[in-house]
Amino acid sequence: MGRLPAQVGYRWVTGDGAVSDPGWRTLSFPAGGEPSRQDTVVVTTDEESGAFEGAVRVEVREPVEATSNAVAFSVACGTETEKEPGTETPTGGASSSSSPSPSGLGP
Repeated sequence: MGRLPAQVGYRWVTGDGAVSDPGWRTLSFPAGGEPSRQDTVVVTTDEESGAFEGAVRVEVREPVEATSNAVAFSVACGTETEKEPGTETPTGGASSSSSPSPSGLGP
């Protein structure tokens, strides 16, 4: 990021050029603040296989026009066959380990 403060207008674009999240987003970078941010993009897997392969890049329209390199990724979701001790099943069928938080107040 160059000079702060700044507003950055951007959108996620798939490897085949489709806009994956309709509309432009804006990130604000205040004076004296951190010069980087993290963001997410949602992808939907194939209903039958639970898998998806693709690529994603970022298009920036302000303060200057720019396009990032595409990053390839793959997602594979499966069904749970046997629960391991200490695991939970959140919605969507993914599993996560349950461990205490550093403060000891629970997950």
